[in-house]
Amino acid sequence: MEVDPSQSIFLVPYSIAIMLIIFVHCWFGNDIIYRSGDLTNAIFSSKWIGSKLPTQKTLIMFMAFTKKPLSIHLVSGLFTMSIPVFISICRTTYSSFTILQKFK
Repeated sequence: MEVDPSQSIFLVPYSIAIMLIIFVHCWFGNDIIYRSGDLTNAIFSSKWIGSKLPTQKTLIMFMAFTKKPLSIHLVSGLFTMSIPVFISICRTTYSSFTILQKFK
């Protein structure tokens, strides 16, 4: 199947826009993972030891819940939005494109 040059004018910006949208989601998903990992350390390094006992218990429970970093899941937990997932998407897309070009 031949691609009309007038169609390729619209195809390239569309492809770039789609990849940019996916990249932004993966970038911020990756940022959430790394920043939520620092949350436990930030709570622990605060002056929580000198506070009242109910506050200490609450902070200890909160630190226990924040041990596992937060993440954005896609397709009901199948994919975690991060930079390695974006790289995997790009590789798979390029591989599929080259295979389809060979069958041309």
